[in-house]
Amino acid sequence: MPKGFSRRAFVYRGEVRGKQRPRITFRGEKPHAYTPKATKEFEEGIRQAYLQRHHRKEPIDADVPLRLRVVAYVPESKVLSRPDVDNILKAVMDALSGVAYADDKQIVSATVEKVVGKEERLEISLGAASVGREV
Repeated sequence: MPKGFSRRAFVYRGEVRGKQRPRITFRGEKPHAYTPKATKEFEEGIRQAYLQRHHRKEPIDADVPLRLRVVAYVPESKVLSRPDVDNILKAVMDALSGVAYADDKQIVSATVEKVVGKEERLEISLGAASVGREV
């Protein structure tokens, strides 16, 4: 991706989930790890939302700061703490790996905000980090 690419933003609309831990089963004596179906479907939904908005763009080939705004519907009897923001962030980063950027190791910063709203969604923004800037 050329220097100075513009910010890429999109919205995933649907139930917000955290990335679940891998499950392990045994086939005879051998353990077999797999990703739960709900996590696969959530990550695929995020990928499709990105591709719908940015389908003709090559993956970013630079350091990437990520901003994530989680809008969660929370009934009065519940609290905003679920799902955990770190598990939501991990699902987003994994979903976009290979599509928006080559690998999630390119994420150099992440900002996550969780708020209450009537329609669950993720508002995701990717932007180029300043290159060559000394700290």
